[in-house]
Amino acid sequence: MSAAAEVLGNIDGDASALQCAWIDAAEDFIALAPEWDTLQERARVGHPFLSHAWLRTWWEHFAGDAQLRILVARAGGTLVGAAPMMLVTRRIYGMRVRALEAMAGDHTPRFEFLAGHDESAVHAALWAAIRACDDEWDIVNIRQLPEGSATLTAVRACAARDGLRTGCWPGEVSPFVRFSDAWNRYFDSLGYNHRRNVGKSRRRLERRGGVALEVIQGGPGLAAQVGDGMRIEASAWKADAGTAMLSEPQRRRFYERLAERVSEQGQLRLYFLRCGGRRIAFSYAIVASGVVYVLKAGYDPQYARFSPYQVLCAMVLKEGFRSGLRGYDFLGGAEPWKREWTHCARPHQWLYVFSPRIAAQWVYLLKFRLSPLIQKLAVARGLRNLLLRSG
Repeated sequence: MSAAAEVLGNIDGDASALQCAWIDAAEDFIALAPEWDTLQERARVGHPFLSHAWLRTWWEHFAGDAQLRILVARAGGTLVGAAPMMLVTRRIYGMRVRALEAMAGDHTPRFEFLAGHDESAVHAALWAAIRACDDEWDIVNIRQLPEGSATLTAVRACAARDGLRTGCWPGEVSPFVRFSDAWNRYFDSLGYNHRRNVGKSRRRLERRGGVALEVIQGGPGLAAQVGDGMRIEASAWKADAGTAMLSEPQRRRFYERLAERVSEQGQLRLYFLRCGGRRIAFSYAIVASGVVYVLKAGYDPQYARFSPYQVLCAMVLKEGFRSGLRGYDFLGGAEPWKREWTHCARPHQWLYVFSPRIAAQWVYLLKFRLSPLIQKLAVARGLRNLLLRSG
């Protein structure tokens, strides 16, 4: 698939043709930065995980053996759509398959295609270009598509129209808080025990030297500030679990470089909770379109009995309400401690499209036919055993 190759999309319902082209060289993607960010703004994608800074930084640190495959759509020379993808070879259920995947990984909380023109026309043109190069892929995999995603709806419909099998697999359910009310009314709406515990923890910390919220957005010494936050985040259980930012060199470098780039755009927020002048809790966040997106967080285990991260959450949320932000997205999964702050959550799905090739069809049958059946049988067996024991 050459970067110069173009596929002309004559889109039903759209008088103009969209020209689609593949980008397979990193330097060509880097050169797109101004156009790309204009497209993201026009596409009204509020989250930062499709920004040029995010995608470039992710690719530089996590691409591995993947081949770059970024699909762009233009109308009259103007960039109106994009699908940042990559080509990888994987073994799924023992089958070796070529996968055209979202340019994303474990550190990407959300993904979709960018459409800054007629949304249905752009998605149809992007799919037509993907379909036209199906000699290169067995499976298309687009991860972490949010509920209501136009990408999910359009690609699934286009693939079905072409007679291809598709499947959706549940992804993470991410809790979030909408800042649609006053802080006091929001806080008073939370569970009594949660409010009491947060208040008690803060008072206990106050008696140990006072508490304060520190916010770093950039400036001289940013690398040292990020490093301090990373040390806090790795000081508890995350280091042992291998999920801390410091657990792998490329992961550390990703978050360091990302902090530099998003700070230049005024989006970086490093939140620290200080007690008696000492930093005891931390969160690494990006603020985009008025929403705080929390990527990483942690606390000093010496202060675990004071629930320092819950106190930090309360202070950041209160500041968000006060400053007129729109919301706070915890990202990741719906852990119980997050649900204490909100009843709102955003489900995600992974979309798979399967070519007619034998390997792809076997993966489809195993993943979307046999695996759910085995799960149902396991649940039924467990319920039966439970009833027998209780009888």
